[in-house]
Amino acid sequence: MCSRLAPPRFGAWRDRLETELGAGPSFNGLDLALVDCAFAPLRMRATLLEPHLYLGVFTRRPRLRTWSETLLGRDALHQSVAPDFPEQLINSRRSQAPLGRKLFGEPPG
Repeated sequence: MCSRLAPPRFGAWRDRLETELGAGPSFNGLDLALVDCAFAPLRMRATLLEPHLYLGVFTRRPRLRTWSETLLGRDALHQSVAPDFPEQLINSRRSQAPLGRKLFGEPPG
């Protein structure tokens, strides 16, 4: 699916990141590096928002998808946020009316 809201340069940035990725599973190869730690929170949020915003983050970018899956599979990443973080993130976006409610739906309850 095409990016609905992402600016054109976002696609170029993802393409460059795809070409810069090492053989994996981490950015520079086998060992976790600072760049992995820096991108992990962004990857987590992009993955949670993807179903609502259609960013097309992984479209035609298999290395980026694999790297993201590796980062998201790390226990430390999930332990770094509250257990209800996904819900908190979506609700915070809903509160950005009226666009937030249009993209993320009305708050439950």
